[in-house]
Amino acid sequence: MKRPKRCLQAKQKRKLIHELAFYDSNILLDAYSKTTSETHKRDIARQLLLASNWCISAQVLQEFYSNAIRARAGQIVMLNSAEAQMVVSNIASKVLCAVDEPLVQQAIRISQRHQLSYWDGAIVAAAVRCGADELVSEDLNAGQVIEGMEVVNPFGLCHVA
Repeated sequence: MKRPKRCLQAKQKRKLIHELAFYDSNILLDAYSKTTSETHKRDIARQLLLASNWCISAQVLQEFYSNAIRARAGQIVMLNSAEAQMVVSNIASKVLCAVDEPLVQQAIRISQRHQLSYWDGAIVAAAVRCGADELVSEDLNAGQVIEGMEVVNPFGLCHVA
């Protein structure tokens, strides 16, 4: 019988060959999550944020702030607005891709070409602009290659004998 095993160690080893990863907002949200049932995701996300080779976009910060201060069904608010603003300020010092008209146009083309939502297309477009070779997200299909970047879900499971 095969048992599920967390793939973080394998992903960490693979990460050594990647030059720059683009983090989707769910990585930030999981890092600051107060949900006790998903501590493993919080630990993985926090470990990812300790790396030095990652970037984000203004959209990621917007999504993080908006969701971090809002209570979700059955959950508590992650951060108050001042705490969330401080996180945004600290994280904005990373490689930050601005959202402008050319990025919007590229996001539309990518969303059409790959049959993604506009918002996912905007994430991909920003990752391309930043020069990322890996898109770290739990919202897209792990293993898929979009615009030359591999999508990696750091919370995914693999099976071992």
